[in-house]
Amino acid sequence: MHLKLALPLFLAVAEAWTPQSRAAAKANGEKITERWLPNDDRIRGVNLGSQFIIERWMAEESWKNMGCSAYNDEWACVKGIGQDKANAAFKKHWETWITEDDIKQIASLGLNAVRIPVGYWMYEDIIQKGEYWPRGGIWHN
Repeated sequence: MHLKLALPLFLAVAEAWTPQSRAAAKANGEKITERWLPNDDRIRGVNLGSQFIIERWMAEESWKNMGCSAYNDEWACVKGIGQDKANAAFKKHWETWITEDDIKQIASLGLNAVRIPVGYWMYEDIIQKGEYWPRGGIWHN
């Protein structure tokens, strides 16, 4: 039963990666996609989760190494370990979670887009005193 369900799904996914599927949709030989879209491939991407919004389930080891294992979210971690210690821990995470080699590997696999979730608190001008968010995310380098 599972094979009957899985096989069509697998074939659909495999077909999406074949060379024939890379051409833009055409009707009567004319491209029917919007004219501002690129002329070539579909967008194929990956989510770079836990780079700037850390999801504990995705980065458990990193979360623990940051000193945040007793906390469930960034706010609680920053509040719990203190702003300065949290800023240093998050800075290290931002510098090591996704590397230039990771981006090169993503490109080598034929992916041409990345999604990087970013919290509103990264724009620090809107953060109020007494809010417990890690600082320096956008400007960490």
